[in-house]
This record gives sequence, structure tokens and C-alpha cells, in this order.
Amino acid sequence: MKELEIPEKNYLLIKGAIQDDATQERIINETLKQFGRINTLVNNAGISQKSAADPNSIESLDAIYEINLRAVYNLTSKVVPHLLKTKGNVVNISSAGSQRGTDSFIPYAMLKAALDHYTRDLALKYAKEGVRVNAVNPGVVETNFIGRHGIPTEVIDQMRTVWAKKTIPMQRVAQPVEVANLVRFLASDEASYITGTTMAVDGGIWAGIPSEL
Repeated sequence: MKELEIPEKNYLLIKGAIQDDATQERIINETLKQFGRINTLVNNAGISQKSAADPNSIESLDAIYEINLRAVYNLTSKVVPHLLKTKGNVVNISSAGSQRGTDSFIPYAMLKAALDHYTRDLALKYAKEGVRVNAVNPGVVETNFIGRHGIPTEVIDQMRTVWAKKTIPMQRVAQPVEVANLVRFLASDEASYITGTTMAVDGGIWAGIPSEL
């Protein structure tokens, strides 16, 4: 935050396991204490697997469910009463993988698809009250998201180059700011008539694979 020259009064850092009730309560209470209200909830915490050994194991399924879906459901349920007061909104960070079949990260893709459905359900539930709910579905992004799960550096480098050129129409991975720009838009009043949608930031993955690739 200091590198971005954002004043300390404008942000709040809370460390903890997002799936724990105590952490969620701290997030809500300390946010209200510092800022007085909650306008937007961005559900961004997530994992893709429990370990590099087997991303499709039942252990991975349980771990991903706890963080990527249950924690989102639980925290959102606690924040909604505050969003009703501010006519706020929710932005769920899903994945381009939610709409495509995969044989490598099955639990991750399956639960992101469930998150997309939850986004639509919640949007319908609170539309009349003026609370909007949308999802952003990134493709591969230039972050350490995959690396922190023990995936070898050489494999990640290959994803950024060879794999990206073969499977992404724009032939490159996304930069974090390209995802953040859409999140910011959906959270703003400029998106006041948008709710219940899932928007991809994936370089064209959802469109398909061009024949020349």
C-alpha cells in the first residue's frame, strides 16, 4: 500500500483465516469502526488446491470448499444487513474455469461454477432492495496464486508462455490491474443497472480457441 502511496487512513489490513468466524467478525467490526459503513464486499480469497500432489483429491475438495465457497457464503450472509443500509453491492471473484470442463483442477472448477450460481441466486434475492451482486471470472493472472500451492516455477513459467500462446486467444496472461479495473467498475455507481452477471477477464478463453492456434 505504501508503494502505491495510499494513505493509511484509506485502508485496513486484517490477517487471519477467512473461513474462521472470528476473522469474519473482525473484518466487519473493524471496517465499521474505521469507515462507519460497508458499501462493497469483494470476495477475493481463494485457493486452487490443497497441495501440488493431487489437486483432485477429496482433501483438496474439502479445503477448497471451506475457503472458496463456504467462507464466501458465510461472510456474505453477515455483511448483507450492512449492504442493505447502504444499497451496496457484492463482487465475487470466480474463474474462467467455472464455465469450462477440466481434468486437472476438478474441485476448483466445480466450486467456482457453484459460486457463479450463488452470485445469480443472491442477485435475485436482493435486487428489489437495491443490493447488486456480480462475479468477475479471471483467466490466468500474473500473480503467485498457483505458485503458493507448490507448483514448480518451471511449470508456471511454461503456463505464462507456451500454454498461454496455445490456449488463450490473446496469447498472454492477464495483469492484476486488468482484473481490478472490472472489479472497480462493478463496485461503482457506473454499474448501477448490472446485477446477477458473470464477466470474464480471460483474454478470450470463453470465446473458444482460434483455428490458427
